[in-house]
Amino acid sequence: MTDDTFFTDILTTAVEGGIDHWASARRHELGDAGYRRLEVTDHDGELGWQLLDATVVSRGVAMILQDGQTVLDEAWAGMLREARAAGNSSLINAELADYIVQVGLFGEVVFN
Repeated sequence: MTDDTFFTDILTTAVEGGIDHWASARRHELGDAGYRRLEVTDHDGELGWQLLDATVVSRGVAMILQDGQTVLDEAWAGMLREARAAGNSSLINAELADYIVQVGLFGEVVFN
């Protein structure tokens, strides 16, 4: 699995079930493998519209897996580490995909 596919799969998982508890979305762009990009904001619109794409997901993954990082607890980081090592995005559920997106967008989990 390529990095692009891995990150696109996480983005798609987040959009299809992970971020809906806090995010409103617009301007969806779909590709053959899932969501390529879209814009999101919180339901109140206080955060303004943010571009969400594979680059944001990649940044979230990198921040979570960074040595000494405390953005997520070890259980979540361990799940991501295992999925990344195996190149298997199906090991990432909607909740973890949501956390990855939030870390990529905001540097931390803002919405639980």
